[in-house]
Amino acid sequence: MINSKVHIFVVMIALMACSSRSWAQVADQDVSSEWKHSFVLYLLAPTIGGKVGVGPIDADVVIDPETVFKSLHSGFLGAWSSEKGNWGMLLDLIYMDLNKAFQLPGGLMPGKIGFSELITGLYGQYRLTNSLQLMAGVMYIDVSLKLPPDGPPLLSYLKTGDNWATPMAGLRYARPISDRWSFDGFGQIGGLGVKADLVWQVAGSFNYRMTEHSYLTVGYRYMNFDYASGNGVDRFKFDVVEHGPALGIRFNF
Repeated sequence: MINSKVHIFVVMIALMACSSRSWAQVADQDVSSEWKHSFVLYLLAPTIGGKVGVGPIDADVVIDPETVFKSLHSGFLGAWSSEKGNWGMLLDLIYMDLNKAFQLPGGLMPGKIGFSELITGLYGQYRLTNSLQLMAGVMYIDVSLKLPPDGPPLLSYLKTGDNWATPMAGLRYARPISDRWSFDGFGQIGGLGVKADLVWQVAGSFNYRMTEHSYLTVGYRYMNFDYASGNGVDRFKFDVVEHGPALGIRFNF
């Protein structure tokens, strides 16, 4: 299963690279000798699905966008990018805190379980062509389940969350379409035995220039996490896919 996912990811990255080489022959983008910054705030309507394991218990998790918005206690999604010449950096942040988002099967828990996650990535970038950049850095993931206070006493002894960091590498692609429209996206892969079996993500957005420095962005993001640690009551498993459309606003300065 992991190999097939990696193959799909590699094919997508290869297509981005091939198309960028052909576009670079006609693109006319200046590589600035001064710092350029970009800040994005966006809303994500994610579908969350997969398996979460705590101790000896594995639970299927299915959370649709409607449940996410009904259960959302707090959240923040944004990214900061800075570039100068061929070099740059990207800071990516996702935080969601959901209350009563899903139910354990088999009546193991009388109430619904909350879910919170913090996903942040810091990546360096190097420009390969006018449209393509190499990315490398680290992603930090912190996930936890929030059990209701009236649950079985046994569950209070189980490990209900974990945090880990994993190296990531990938490509970022940007292409103007017209005077007002552009496309950008990135794909990354990490883990592969370093603190996680596999982590990969792909994101892309179409951007409409509203003013000289502001853009409306409409896109999609797909994230896949395959992680397990510990044994017995200290076991925690997070084999989850999160994906959905995104709507936001970007400021360039």
